[in-house]
Amino acid sequence: MRRLNYQLELLNLYYNDLIVQIKVLMNNFDVLEERIVQLLNKLKENHLLINQLETDNQKLEQKSDLLRKHISELKKENESLKMANSLLGSKESKAITKRKINSLIKEVDFCIHQLSEIR
Repeated sequence: MRRLNYQLELLNLYYNDLIVQIKVLMNNFDVLEERIVQLLNKLKENHLLINQLETDNQKLEQKSDLLRKHISELKKENESLKMANSLLGSKESKAITKRKINSLIKEVDFCIHQLSEIR
């Protein structure tokens, strides 16, 4: 009987030890589950952030393209103004400038007249 009681006590100790180990494992499982949920939430946030950044990047690229076009147009306009300024002569008086413009207009009129005669 003593031996049986001793064996029952041992079994009870093993059983209690197993219960403790199961509780530890269950607690570890809960911790892992919580971490997985946190990681999944972080992943979702990262995907949303990536989508937002891609959208922002596209908008910035479009704006950059528009600015490049505007710069190109301004450069062309600047070249035209430089050319007009060189034709007009920046240091000359208004009368001389008017004569140059009138001379250019006469040349254009003459060319138009010649073209109309060819037809």
